Amino acid sequence: MKLYTETEIKAEVDNPEFQVKIPAFSGRNYPIEYLNSREFELLTYFLFKKEISQGMYSDEFDAVRLMKGIADKGRDLLLQFENKNTGVIQCKRYESLINKPQLAREIIKFVLHAIQDKSLINNSEKFTYYFIALNGFNDRAQNLLNDLKSILNEEKIESWTEEVIEENEGIKIKSFKTVETELNDIFNKIKVEPITGHDLDQKLKNSKEIIPMFFEVEKVASEEMLRQVLSEFVGFKNDEDLEKLRNRLQNVPQEKRMYFGLFNIYGFDLSFYKKISRDKKLIVNIAEIRNELNRRFVDFLKETIEKYQIIFISGLKELSPFTKQVVVPYLFNKYALLYNQQEMGGFMAKIVENKKDSQLFKYQTIEEHKQHYLEIGQLVLNDDYSSFVGDNELLELKKNLTKWIHAGFESIQEMSDRFDEDMKVLMPIIETIENYIRNIMPTNPTIIIDNSGLGETEEDFIELLKKVNKLE
Repeated sequence: MKLYTETEIKAEVDNPEFQVKIPAFSGRNYPIEYLNSREFELLTYFLFKKEISQGMYSDEFDAVRLMKGIADKGRDLLLQFENKNTGVIQCKRYESLINKPQLAREIIKFVLHAIQDKSLINNSEKFTYYFIALNGFNDRAQNLLNDLKSILNEEKIESWTEEVIEENEGIKIKSFKTVETELNDIFNKIKVEPITGHDLDQKLKNSKEIIPMFFEVEKVASEEMLRQVLSEFVGFKNDEDLEKLRNRLQNVPQEKRMYFGLFNIYGFDLSFYKKISRDKKLIVNIAEIRNELNRRFVDFLKETIEKYQIIFISGLKELSPFTKQVVVPYLFNKYALLYNQQEMGGFMAKIVENKKDSQLFKYQTIEEHKQHYLEIGQLVLNDDYSSFVGDNELLELKKNLTKWIHAGFESIQEMSDRFDEDMKVLMPIIETIENYIRNIMPTNPTIIIDNSGLGETEEDFIELLKKVNKLE
């Protein structure tokens, strides 16, 4: 086997042609699908090389080698431990999901080459075959990955093997029957590990030094970054500030503390509390401020979900608009309800949730949303738009949009099947979006209206002016 040296790999990466990089945006998935085949292999090489150097594979692998002159032989990178071959990596950039026949033939092709070249696998029981499928695997292929031995019971294993032998000139094996025993032995022992584009993206996010080799990164301010910036001049910068507040409040006598549920007041006389508690207008005004902040956060939550839907999902042409429409309402209902529970407290939240007429609580799970959209789909198939509301122009817009969403479907069953198939791709993306949403959800939200004026000293006043100027 011919292997690339470190010097050859460095020369290739330093080549001016390689330096033309694809734009990417920090905080979003990297456009791995736009790399060419060679760049894809090199990216995989560097990612595994880093993980091996960090000891992630302990006694499984201690080196990854990029292989030469092995076109279409079922392996792109070689994994070794103490100079013995203990694994290989096959890279596939298929635009669609890998199906079972494709996966089976690729693995069979590798095993046939291993039967021809005994040096490829030193010990089948300690050998791992990594199959990288950029866009993932369908259910039947995933089932095969979970139980590779089941391939031995496949009716088509012989025809698959014969097809591989016929299609690959480098395989000199005459027929399936001549190697059946060896095939069975290897399939019973080796491990096959799947890797998807999402997995590679996660590896990249933990490999900041590798990203600039393949992508021209455009930085986009994330919520986390903005929170760090704002924390420099807004609110409590550190625990010392919180300690100051605690010291101030702990010295307030118990009789000068009043808790009104929506707000708390410290330091005033009991007679003053009694007076304001009878002033409904004042209480309502304070409550309205709290409610206005809640309303604005819910609006912000919806805007954020819509933004991530556009970034991560809108451009995925392989997904049906019928399925895509579930993302925003599902995530909004889930996290708006969570926020509502945090704001109201457990007791009141349960009472409100029992109001079944509330649309916010009516559809919570993906399945509930799906059934709702199937009901709408049935109306569309019946050409029934009687439930639509709005003026003529708005009604026409709604009808055209609805027809576009349901275009190509001739039955509810077709809609349901397409939805279920799309969700296999969509759910990992939704989970990624949820990670971002959880970051913006308030943690013990607290509003403090302080009565310390504009500062006790000139330095306090100057610091306040600096904060205001930064906000502007």
